[in-house]
Amino acid sequence: MSSEKERLEKVKRASFKESKFFEGTIKGFNHRLIIMINEQFSGFYNSLKKLELKNANAIIRKFGYDLGLELSQRISDRILDEKIGFEYLLTMLNKAGFGKFWHLNFTDDNISVELHNSPEAYEKEFPSCYYLAGILEGAGEHYFKEKMKTIEKSCISKGDRFCEFLIIKRKKVDEEIPKRAELELVLKDFDKTAKSKGSLILDYSGNILVHSIQKDFDIDAFTILLSTILSSSNAASRYLTGEYIQTIINCSEGNMMTMPAKDKCFLVAILDKHSSPNLIGIAMKQAIEKIIKIL
Repeated sequence: MSSEKERLEKVKRASFKESKFFEGTIKGFNHRLIIMINEQFSGFYNSLKKLELKNANAIIRKFGYDLGLELSQRISDRILDEKIGFEYLLTMLNKAGFGKFWHLNFTDDNISVELHNSPEAYEKEFPSCYYLAGILEGAGEHYFKEKMKTIEKSCISKGDRFCEFLIIKRKKVDEEIPKRAELELVLKDFDKTAKSKGSLILDYSGNILVHSIQKDFDIDAFTILLSTILSSSNAASRYLTGEYIQTIINCSEGNMMTMPAKDKCFLVAILDKHSSPNLIGIAMKQAIEKIIKIL
């Protein structure tokens, strides 16, 4: 017992002179802000990449999206003018060390902005652009009050002089997906053959290329979760067999069956619980062959 007391006394007397801490608390809009050093953030990203999760970029992007949407909402509570609020958010990002934002431009369906002097963008393995693209996407959604998509038109890490982002209405992007009509025809034929309740083609970044699902659903949450599950399944299958495999997710009301089109995308089918996986698998393989040729 005495040894335990002595140990506690030593802990109480322990000195923190060798450690340096911030004095006070950094706050933003009455919320405590947590600082993560560069190595921690890049280490988290690299851990995802080591697991061979092809949707690691999508996960990082989703983190940024949530932050951008949340911050924009809090800013708008105090700054009524939406454009000024968006500019204020960019000023915050500048102060946080993301770089200098130039040539901000608003139109009826998009926002464009250039990012200059971003230290992390010069590190090709660091995903600062994915995180920032997510932040801008969330902020753009708050500004336009509808789903947006951030497209990086140029990037410092690819050799360009600056990063240029276009935050555009998602419906505009969906309309311009290459070979969309051909992919929709593949889904239509597959749904008819497989008698599925709906199907979709999903890329590794969590983007739905086309889908035939009729009911409303949270696209962002669904695609991030699904792409994470499928990326994990594919990574595990390659470790075990060296090949891509189909995945079946059993639910109480039915099943979800997926098959990768090599490293391009996934075909996902929503099925009745009495559907035959073997028969559906044949139909999926035929559809996958068509998708690979199209893409």
